[in-house]
Amino acid sequence: MTIAQRMLAEMQQEGIATRKILAAVPMDKKDWQPHEKSMKVSVLARHLAEIQGWPKETVQMDVLDFAAMDYTPKPVNSSEELLEIFDREWKKQKRSSKPLRMKRWPNPGPCGMARSFISRCPKNRLCGPGC
Repeated sequence: MTIAQRMLAEMQQEGIATRKILAAVPMDKKDWQPHEKSMKVSVLARHLAEIQGWPKETVQMDVLDFAAMDYTPKPVNSSEELLEIFDREWKKQKRSSKPLRMKRWPNPGPCGMARSFISRCPKNRLCGPGC
């Protein structure tokens, strides 16, 4: 089995489980946070929905520096809206996973914020468990 085949199979399993979890997020408690420094549950759920579309960018970028990205999350107000985001990103990921440039996968992929990197491991492990 190739790296791409393993990754696609793993992303399929993870996507099914993630969608089930997102469907169960209690949006009537969307502002709940376990600690004052934690994200609100709606922000965390949106993040989980959006990262489904990240594999292509994660592999093709030389450095994944979140501080350098222009991103402001928009509020999510319903479970339906959350699942629409997931479904859109899931379709994007499925369309983009096959043509990934496989030769870049073994290269280290620094990941972090403002050049303070929390991970330097092969990109095929950044897109799955292991780092």
